[in-house]
Amino acid sequence: MSDKYGSIIELVKTDQWIGDTVSGLLRDVSDGEWIFRCIDEIYVVQIAEQVMNQICQFVAEIEDLTGTGVLFFRRKVLFNKFNLRENSRIVNRFGQVFLDRRNLSVFWAYQVLCAGTLRAIFDAFPDRHFVAREMD
Repeated sequence: MSDKYGSIIELVKTDQWIGDTVSGLLRDVSDGEWIFRCIDEIYVVQIAEQVMNQICQFVAEIEDLTGTGVLFFRRKVLFNKFNLRENSRIVNRFGQVFLDRRNLSVFWAYQVLCAGTLRAIFDAFPDRHFVAREMD
């Protein structure tokens, strides 16, 4: 793979178990750095650069990044009263509307998360084989 892509990729050797894999990939990444997390077949092919830059500016102004993540869609389950905080609607200075989540339900959806949040989630995985739905 490195022969084909050269310096645009970095190969990182990790253990097979998902928790160890994520820990290895995040080893040198600071907690405040943003990570696009997706499952196997989902990745960005096109992005509205101006909108994404505005979102980045907005989240850069958040002081406590603990548990912070940005989903790029709204799934029905997100609107469950247990998943959103009271008065959860947040409008940034660009007029974009965000919802303040109580938790990271819909975790398996593609989203941008702070590395510290992602690390904490995977560090909390049980030391046994489990079904992904257990982590919702």
